[in-house]
Amino acid sequence: MTFTDTLALSWRNIAGNKLRTAITVTIIALGIFALILIITSIKAASNSLTTSFSTMGANSFSLRFKDRNIRIGGGRRQRENTKTSKSALKEKEGNMGKVITYAEANAFKERYNFPAKVGLTILGPRNIVCNTDRKKTNPDVTVLGGDENYLELNGYEIAYGRNFTETEIASGRSICMLGSGVAQKLFPENTQKAIDRVVTVDHIPYRVIAVLEEKVPVHSLIPAKLLLLPIITSGGFIPHRTHRSILA
Repeated sequence: MTFTDTLALSWRNIAGNKLRTAITVTIIALGIFALILIITSIKAASNSLTTSFSTMGANSFSLRFKDRNIRIGGGRRQRENTKTSKSALKEKEGNMGKVITYAEANAFKERYNFPAKVGLTILGPRNIVCNTDRKKTNPDVTVLGGDENYLELNGYEIAYGRNFTETEIASGRSICMLGSGVAQKLFPENTQKAIDRVVTVDHIPYRVIAVLEEKVPVHSLIPAKLLLLPIITSGGFIPHRTHRSILA
C-alpha cells in the first residue's frame, strides 16, 4: 500500500464517521487549551508573588558593618536575669563593628560580577525637619543616602520625576527625592509641583527631581517619611557614626 492509498483510506474513514471525528478533534482541542491555560496561570501567579516579595526586599540581601540591635519589650529585664559565664566573655575578634567605608563598598559593587544589581545605602538621622519657603514637615523625616539602584532594590516606584543617574551619584549633586508622605506635607495641593522645587534640610538646599509613590511599611524598619539623597551628597550631611549598607 502506497502513501497515497493510506491518505485516501484515512479520508474515507473520516468522511464516513463525521460525528466521531468532530468529537475527537474537540476533545484534543480542549485538552490543549486547558494545558496552555494552566501553564499561563501558574506563570502569572509566580510572577505576581515574585513582584510582591520584591517590594518587601525579599529577593535581596544586605551587608552591613553591624547587626541591627532590635528589642521588643523586656530586653533589660532579660539581660539582668542572665548569668554570664567566662566562656561567653571570650569573643573572637573580627570585623564586627568595623565601619564599611565608601571606597570599600564601591569596590565591592565594581567587583560583584554576578547577575544581580548592587546598591549602596547609608542610613542617616530619623528626626529631621524638611521645609520649603512656605511649609515645613514635622521632625519625623528619615534621611537616606542611596545610588541609582536604591529604588529597585527596595521596592520603590517613582510617581513623578526621574531616578538618579550615575553621573549625579559620582559628582554628588545637591538633588533629592521625596517620599510620598514628605511631598504631601510640603505640597498638599499637588505633589507633582514638587518637581524642580528647592527644599531645605538642616539649612542645606536640595533640588527635588522625583516624588516616590506611597509604600505601605510592612515593618518598622521601612521609613514612612523618606528623603533620599545621592550617597556622595549625603556623606557631608549624615554623620560619620551612622552606618553604611550594601544591598545586592
